[in-house]
Amino acid sequence: MTPDYHCSELRIFEDRLRHNAGVLKSHLGQEVLQMSVIKANAYGHDYKIVAKALQGYTDWFAVATVREAIQIREVGITEPILVFEPPQPDRVSAYKAHNLTAVISDLSHFEILEEETKAHIECDTGMGRLGFLPEQLAELSKAIDVHGKRLNLEGLFTHFATADQVNSSFVDEQRKRLNLMKQHLPAFNLYYSANSSALLNYPEVHMNMVRHGIALYGYDPSETCKDLKPVMEWWAEIIQSRWIPKGWSVSYESTWKAPEDGYLAVIPVGYADGLSRNLSGTFEVQIEEDWYKTVGNITMDYVMVFTGAKKIPVGTEVLLMGGKRNDATILGKASGTIPYEILSRIALKVPRISR
Repeated sequence: MTPDYHCSELRIFEDRLRHNAGVLKSHLGQEVLQMSVIKANAYGHDYKIVAKALQGYTDWFAVATVREAIQIREVGITEPILVFEPPQPDRVSAYKAHNLTAVISDLSHFEILEEETKAHIECDTGMGRLGFLPEQLAELSKAIDVHGKRLNLEGLFTHFATADQVNSSFVDEQRKRLNLMKQHLPAFNLYYSANSSALLNYPEVHMNMVRHGIALYGYDPSETCKDLKPVMEWWAEIIQSRWIPKGWSVSYESTWKAPEDGYLAVIPVGYADGLSRNLSGTFEVQIEEDWYKTVGNITMDYVMVFTGAKKIPVGTEVLLMGGKRNDATILGKASGTIPYEILSRIALKVPRISR
């Protein structure tokens, strides 16, 4: 077997994850259920670690694909699992075989799902991605009448497009559209619409279940909740500490030159690990108690920092992400994206370590 050598690691703090689940629950009424979204390898955090850590802290799990759902079942998770992807003919048997809940977002799905398959119905109230439009209400109602006894239809939901904006009038517009559809369809056990932002900013849309993702991992897209804790920290070690003279250029395109004689710390993490090249020279790392700005362009396998007259020993740990000056929100803003992408694109070759 190949030795388990690695250049960096993601430390996943289970206590912070459960803390965040508790913070989110504190915003809910006692009867409101929680659905924890752990798609995309739990937003890059490792679905095995996250799913096991949340057992007893959540009522439902949600994933993007049937494949993800089966993987979660294989690690012993027994809670209900919702699968967001539209049902496909080659995998409809998996829903019953693994006790999964399908999402019906098109009339054809009523036909292809096997008898007694559990399912929720998705309404497109303004997200414009998947689901039934209000204009399809008559067709949807008829399909439910025809297939309602054959399938186990449990819930109705929608997804907000602007809930990360505080006081968005479009959230209220979407809520009204969902309520209209709800009034003209048979009763279901579950109704939900709130994602992380809506859970925190719009208590009037909680209904009887909420669906939270990014907030579980410590990030509020609207940046209004200060009680959440980043669950992931990305650590590496200095692999070389080398002296360079004043004016010496560093990395491709020679975009940075040393302002004085000093030491360059080389860290073995680059864009092949998921550290975006767009972050070149724009973010800080923590080494011991000090913060240093990265210099030069990030390369495929390395990022560099200039430590001046201080030669920091090889093997010294470096916090690349997750600290007060380099969390995923800060890195997202620095590279023109959002924390979701920063977290989920970290390469699978970087090991996730439960802490």
